[in-house]
Amino acid sequence: ALPISMSVANVLKTLSKTYQIFAISHQPQLSSCAHQHFVVTKNHENESFVKCLDIKEREIELARMISGENISEEAVQFAQSLLQSNHS
Repeated sequence: ALPISMSVANVLKTLSKTYQIFAISHQPQLSSCAHQHFVVTKNHENESFVKCLDIKEREIELARMISGENISEEAVQFAQSLLQSNHS
C-alpha cells in the first residue's frame, strides 16, 4: 500500500489534468509532485510574501521540510530523489 501522502499526491495529480489545484502542505512527498512550488514567509512586521521557487530553491525547501532549519546532506539527497522520481 502507498503511504497516505503519496496516494493523496496521486489523486491531486490526476485532478490537476482537468482542474487547477492549489494545495497547502508541509509534506515534502506531496510538495515534490507539484508542477509549481511556492513558499510563504512573514517578516517582523507580520507581512506575508509568496515566492515561486525555481528547481534549486525547491530542492532546498524540500530538504528544509525534511530535516528542519539545519539542512543535512541526506535531506538534500532525498529531496533530489523526490523531485527526480516525480518529474521524470
